[in-house]
Amino acid sequence: MIAVMLAAALTAQPAPRTGQWVILDVLRVIAPEQTRGQCFVQGRVAQVVRGRLFRQGQQLGVSLACVQGPEAPLIPLRAAPGPERRPPITVMQLETIKRALVHLDADARVVNNDYYPVGV
Repeated sequence: MIAVMLAAALTAQPAPRTGQWVILDVLRVIAPEQTRGQCFVQGRVAQVVRGRLFRQGQQLGVSLACVQGPEAPLIPLRAAPGPERRPPITVMQLETIKRALVHLDADARVVNNDYYPVGV
């Protein structure tokens, strides 16, 4: 059921067709001490939505832009910007997301900061 909803959401929004889309079960978030920086998220691939480079159950660490500060609203998947870079997510939000839909390139780098909460 979740896979069907995610597939429909991915095809409905103008997301790039390149790269890999996985659902990541978040195990740990490591945040920078500075106001802005890169957060490191450790997790396990719960599901591969699109692509063939990653497999279910695989341990994965990803880095994405994040900021310290007050909680800002998350951008819903359907309202996410297209090719332009998505604004950094707050550390507080990252720490509350236990499962995320992540857009990765072949080297497991997050593309355009595409990191969306799933099942919130």
